Order: sequence, then structure tokens, then C-alpha cells
Amino acid sequence: MCIGTNELELFVKAQLMSFETTSENSVIHRYKYNFSNHLSLCQLVYIKLCGITEYMLKTLQDDLQTNGLSERLHKNIGHIPKIKSCAQVDLEVGLMVKQFLLQYADIFGLPSPMCHFDDSDAFIYLPTGKTCTSVYNEFKINFYAEHDENIQIISNRTF
Repeated sequence: MCIGTNELELFVKAQLMSFETTSENSVIHRYKYNFSNHLSLCQLVYIKLCGITEYMLKTLQDDLQTNGLSERLHKNIGHIPKIKSCAQVDLEVGLMVKQFLLQYADIFGLPSPMCHFDDSDAFIYLPTGKTCTSVYNEFKINFYAEHDENIQIISNRTF
């Protein structure tokens, strides 16, 4: 049976609650790891049985002391994923970029001097003075000439 990360973390935290052996006037929390209440284990064996790291065990112990037996919230909760802040590349955007590149190749492209038997079309190369970034910058200028500047455009890397 395969369980998810959240279920594993809650399982380990519940076990840690039963393993805890702290005195009332002590600030340090100690744990006595067991297997089926009769067989004592060292921390290393317990970690191997649970399939977690020592760092994860320490993190779960700290979270248990601060938040109790609840689902652990990760540090990046509330941050917007990078993919949400990027422009979406859909069919319309893809066709727009393709059309621009085809027109750009007709105007500035240099056909390959070699004969290709397996391809029906020759390869088209950029002139030596042009780079992919310069073509992207020309695409941006062309795009913003036709559209509002508040519209998000695809990145150079995606282009």
C-alpha cells in the first residue's frame, strides 16, 4: 500500500506523540521509539522503517511541538507559482509566433546552400548579424504595435 506525503507526515507525528517522554518541568522533548510497544528502536532504525530522513524527522518533531497534530503547512504557502505569472501559450499565440517567423524568414532568411534529399523544404538560416534574442525583440515590437502594452507576452526563452 502506497500512502501520500501528507498521510505519512501525519502518521509519523501521531507516533511521535505516543513516543514522547518529557517531564513537566523540562523544555527538551525526548522520544522513545518503539515497534508495537514492546520492541525499543534507535532513531536510525525508526527513520529507515518510516522511509524518511533525519532532517524530516526533526522537522516533524518541531512542527508537532508548535502546531500539534495537524497537517504541516510548507513555507511557500501563499506564494504564486511561477507558472501562474507567465503568459499562456495556446494555439492562438503559437500561430501568431509561427506566422511572424514565416514572414521574418521570407524577408531576412538565408536558404541553405546544401541539397537535402529527404526534406522537401530547404533549411532557412538567420543572417550572421541576427540572433534569436534580436528576432524576439523584433517580435515584441511587432506585437505591441498591434496589441495593448498591458497584455503579457511570451518570454524570450519560450519564443
